[in-house]
Amino acid sequence: MLVTDQGVRAVAELKCLTHLFLGGCSLVTDVGVQAVAELKCLTLLSLGGCLLTNEGVRALAGLTHLTRLNLLACSSVTDAGLRHLSTLKNLTYLNLDYCDTLNPRRRHSASRSPAS
Repeated sequence: MLVTDQGVRAVAELKCLTHLFLGGCSLVTDVGVQAVAELKCLTLLSLGGCLLTNEGVRALAGLTHLTRLNLLACSSVTDAGLRHLSTLKNLTYLNLDYCDTLNPRRRHSASRSPAS
């Protein structure tokens, strides 16, 4: 079974969820990520390989409890989109590997974040 935006909306009903792994769910788009953004208790979120753009990243800005965020291979996310993550003061790990539209220096800097 493939996970889609509709499936993510159903999962988003679990308001106390703290960890969500959607890595490799290539049918999840900004629409699904906007539903995920309602999960205010999330501390770990993996969106690697999802069809995420800067709009989806902007939706994540309200997840202030996030400590770990994986955006591996989210190739439509740009430096402008990452600026929205500046509100995530608890973030200790950010994976931007294979985000080819990002400035290489920004990718390197994020990949050095301490893993918890």
